[in-house]
Amino acid sequence: MRLRLVGVALLLCGHAALWAQTLHPVTDEKDRYGYADEQGTVVIPCQYKDALPFQEGLARVQKGSKYGLMTAAGEFVLAPKYDEIGSFRHGIAKVRAGKKYGMVNTKGELVLPVKYTSIAPFRGGVAVVTMGKKQGLISQTGSLLLPVEYAAISPFNQYGKAWINKGGKLQTKGQLKDRVLGGKYGIVSLDKGVVVEPIYKTLGEQTDTVFHLANATFFSGMSYLEAPKSDCRYLIFNEKVFTLAPGLIGADGKELIPCNIYNFITYPASDMALIQKTVGEKRKDRQTFSGYRNLKSGQEVLLPLGFVGQPFIGNVALISKTPEEPSAKKEKNAAQTASPARPVTFTLIDKEGRVLLEGLDAVLPCKEGKMVVAQAGKYGVVDVQQARLTVPFGSFEGFKEGFRGDYIASKQNGKWGVIDQHQQTVVPFEYADLSGVQNGYYAATNDGVSWGLFDLAGKQVIPSEYADVRLPDKANPTHTWVKKDTLWYSYDLLQAKEVNETGYAWISPYRGGMAQASLQSPRPPELSEATKKMLAEVKTMIPSVSQEELMKQWIATGAVATASAPAQEVSVVSTEGVVLFPLPISSSVYEAVCRYIQENGGRVTDKAAAHRFLLLQTRNERNYPLTAIIPDTDWDY
Repeated sequence: MRLRLVGVALLLCGHAALWAQTLHPVTDEKDRYGYADEQGTVVIPCQYKDALPFQEGLARVQKGSKYGLMTAAGEFVLAPKYDEIGSFRHGIAKVRAGKKYGMVNTKGELVLPVKYTSIAPFRGGVAVVTMGKKQGLISQTGSLLLPVEYAAISPFNQYGKAWINKGGKLQTKGQLKDRVLGGKYGIVSLDKGVVVEPIYKTLGEQTDTVFHLANATFFSGMSYLEAPKSDCRYLIFNEKVFTLAPGLIGADGKELIPCNIYNFITYPASDMALIQKTVGEKRKDRQTFSGYRNLKSGQEVLLPLGFVGQPFIGNVALISKTPEEPSAKKEKNAAQTASPARPVTFTLIDKEGRVLLEGLDAVLPCKEGKMVVAQAGKYGVVDVQQARLTVPFGSFEGFKEGFRGDYIASKQNGKWGVIDQHQQTVVPFEYADLSGVQNGYYAATNDGVSWGLFDLAGKQVIPSEYADVRLPDKANPTHTWVKKDTLWYSYDLLQAKEVNETGYAWISPYRGGMAQASLQSPRPPELSEATKKMLAEVKTMIPSVSQEELMKQWIATGAVATASAPAQEVSVVSTEGVVLFPLPISSSVYEAVCRYIQENGGRVTDKAAAHRFLLLQTRNERNYPLTAIIPDTDWDY
């Protein structure tokens, strides 16, 4: 009898197949399957219609029209009785009998009854099961985590939270495929089960800037259930889909603010939620006020008419009067008597609504619990937890950014130095300019042209001979960047010298011994009209900071992305100037590339592997019509 080894292509996705006693499927002249060892000796006779490689000590074999599970000894732990048996993952596999699915373990025991219409792939340790038009959740052991009684369940996010819909209808075909119509929404948690019962027609989460609703908008009542974007600490809800009178609930499902009191509820922070409320029974008498509601006490603080507030930071919040929209008649008169517009000023209040400071011209971003404020050209510092001015106005002429740790760069008598949070001088006021303080270091210049790097003990660690110096990204750093003329070079702080011959036009800060670098400067970001408007609004809050500097900060924090990746010959380099990832990348995949390099032991990635990795990372961005000619760069050869 002649045998031939059955070739099996394996797609490696991070999970190695387990082969029992190195047995391999073989066939005879009649195309019957069996198993042979590495020497070609038939161990299990060729008598089966199909045989698949061993996995987790078991092989799937077909006898007649049915599949079963066999050990390396040729014994069945599961007799051939299923139409299909899937691959084992975490000790369980999917089985099908007719049009129904279930799960079995490696002992051949049924851990999930064969009664489900479908079982989705596991994600985050759970899988969605469907029975008819209802869905539930199972664990990796096959146990039922969520009863099969929901219309739809979204994927879980990084915080272990998912939307659930009960009573709605999941569309299965047509243009509305995979969308949910009607029903009520709730939240399920991986570790706590259902934390918000599905009793809300409209339910939304708060991200850093806005609320995202599970059912798309207040008005549609229909959505595609994507994973939540936040930890769902605060959720907004509505009793009716077609109204704007929301309430607020906490992550545990407890109602914090009832419906039908406020027009809007936004930005809950420090146990204070921003609200908007219309007062007055008759239409002609109605007025809309902004304000706050204390989520613990329920106390309401309404601001004077025409004032709007910003989210609370600690125990303080900034409020300002909104500029009046001039009528056509007022605009005509204003044109005849042109006068400069009055600048926006800010008032600082506490949680009781008491005024702490008025007439503030500028506010620097709050860091480390300290808010730098300006009034009539004089600067002070507010402790946001103590809700009081801890550094009086006039003590300093200016500040750079906000506090980082306990320190802040300050200006006094025309010179720059550094103070701590107790207003004690740490770095003498003797510099023409100073960058700020980060990780115990600051960059400074005596003449406004040549920069060096110093630690807070006063030791100079980089000589003052560079056009610019990047502050180290961590305490006890080994490398940072220095700029000569228009190009950046890696600087070894231990050897006190530049270590790479190639200068880069654009670089990112070092993180974990890696940085993104380009031989060409990136193009300026293209901003949407909404972003431009937001930038203008922020600029009114911080007039002492240029718009260009604001853009740099926004791009650095990821608030605004550049229009495209810079045209470059390299993308990720080591502190020694070695090119670790030789293909251009965008900022959106930079973190993923760094993780890939670290997992690869910090070794240099060849171009083929880099190309394949980028294709995998950006696979969702490519969608081609059937007749399209796919570019060579999008193929993985």
